[in-house]
Order: sequence, then structure tokens, then C-alpha cells
Amino acid sequence: MELPELKLRSEEFRKEATNLAALLSSCTLDETYRDIINLSLRQKLVQQIDEVKINLERQVELQENEIRAYPNLNEGKEVWISMFSAGSEVGYDACLMKKESASALVAQMKTMGTPHTTPTEFAEFVTKLKHDIIDGKFDDKLTSKAANLIYETLK
Repeated sequence: MELPELKLRSEEFRKEATNLAALLSSCTLDETYRDIINLSLRQKLVQQIDEVKINLERQVELQENEIRAYPNLNEGKEVWISMFSAGSEVGYDACLMKKESASALVAQMKTMGTPHTTPTEFAEFVTKLKHDIIDGKFDDKLTSKAANLIYETLK
């Protein structure tokens, strides 16, 4: 290679190096680390929400078995999911309610900070909540306990 050709290639390499340095400096490691940590926390929270859902599904199944086992005693009753606050902790349970009075009782309990929902509505709610978490809509709540987030969002 001749000297003018080497100078031209050297200038091209210098420009490429400058462009690469500018590109690398625009993406900070802080942003990359933040994105990785948020993704991990989202996955963890979704997993914890699934654990709450599975626990409640088991409780619902037990209540439905009780209705089937004692039809005369539980006539006109259906299973509802209840969430309640006990100090800084949140609890949840599957309970039986009379079909006729359920809607009035649910409305009254919601005003008292104790939301109730049917198992089907709860499953749909949890599915939407998990999608919202994965989409980043709850990034400010990623360190919350799963039951607390469900309760606060359902309330």
C-alpha cells in the first residue's frame, strides 16, 4: 500500500472509532443494569402472584367440595374470594356467600376496604395484572409483596 492510501484508510478507521465511541457513550451501563434488574423483579413478582393465585384456587376448590359434600347445608351458596388488610400484611381467603345477598354484601365490604370477587373474575384480574407488570406499568411497585399489590389494585 502506498502512503496516500494508508492515510485514507487511517482516516476511515479514525471516523469509525469516533462513531463507535459516541454510540457506546450514549448507552450507559446504568440503564442496562436497571433494565436487567427491572426485568428480573417483574418476573419474580409475577411468580409470587401466581403462587397467591394457586393458593386461592386450592381454597376455592375446598369450598366447592364442601358445597358438593353438604348440598342441603350450603344450598344457594357460592364461593367468593376475599382480600383483607391486617395491619401491614394482607390476607386472602375463599369464603361461601348466599347468592341472593352476595352483591349487596360485596358492595358493603368494598367500602370497608375488603374487596371480594368471584374466582372467575379473580383469574381474569390476575391475568391482566401480570400482563401489566410485564409491560412495566407497575415498575414503581416491583418490590411490593404480591398479595399487597393484588389487594391495592383490586381495592
